[in-house]
Amino acid sequence: MRIIAFDQARKSGWAYRSISSNQIVYGTFDVGKHKNRCNRFVMFYNRVGELLDRHGPFDVVSYEIPFVRNGAGAVSGYGYVAILELLTGQRDKMLWSTNPMALKKFICGTGKATGRDVMLAARRYVTKVDDEDEGAAIALLIMTENTINA
Repeated sequence: MRIIAFDQARKSGWAYRSISSNQIVYGTFDVGKHKNRCNRFVMFYNRVGELLDRHGPFDVVSYEIPFVRNGAGAVSGYGYVAILELLTGQRDKMLWSTNPMALKKFICGTGKATGRDVMLAARRYVTKVDDEDEGAAIALLIMTENTINA
């Protein structure tokens, strides 16, 4: 199964495994700060759609369920999830999610790990990870592969 993983936020990490080399390909994109939140959502929709179309086809799109404490964060976090659901549905693909504590426990051994801890743990799979968003996407990719292929 081909899987692409997203750590979605204003600055989003993404990761997938290359068909030709079996290596993990990863990166980030930033939708920036806009006074109008809709602009961020449109930019997120365009960037994710571009990744799915350019590097696909993918069988599974995985993401981390947003953990938010305030109203503005909830709107953004679940807005990004809605966009992932829309893009996945348009392509008739499977959507898979996990919560942040489960991801941290899987990759670091404890649900109380920090973003930096997750990034450092992701270096077991990709040595040149220097960004927490990329690290989270790589960890999510590995967790999704292990869970779906188990």
